[in-house]
Amino acid sequence: MADPADVAIERALNNQAQAAAAALSLPIAMPYVAFTPPTPSPTAAWLRSTYIPADTLGLGVDPQSSNQHYGLFWIDVFYALNTGEYGARRIAAQLCSFFKRGSEFVADGFRVQIWKPPFARPTMREDAWLHVPVLIPFIAFASNPA
Repeated sequence: MADPADVAIERALNNQAQAAAAALSLPIAMPYVAFTPPTPSPTAAWLRSTYIPADTLGLGVDPQSSNQHYGLFWIDVFYALNTGEYGARRIAAQLCSFFKRGSEFVADGFRVQIWKPPFARPTMREDAWLHVPVLIPFIAFASNPA
């Protein structure tokens, strides 16, 4: 059985995040999956993904018209505290290239498109880590109901 639109969209984005993490040789924390971050050290880094859907929009008054799904896919880059922010920001820039504007990812027949360039937000501190949030705007269309 095929997944509903929101589940398929999240899966397509998380699949790409896992591929990016593998290419960067970094562990990634997936939503609601047990994960133990690496021990903080000057060379330690890891990622965490979060799916943030916005309200689904109906694209017409006809109940058979398509629905527009959009939102943000968020990947945090965690890097060792007290080592400066450049290492984390370099990883963030590499992540952006894995989700460049125009990229498309598919799961269960739903095509998810990155419709705006991904961007990194300011560096923040979380526990023993600094982290750089990378936000990835996505859009997808599905028939009603989806």
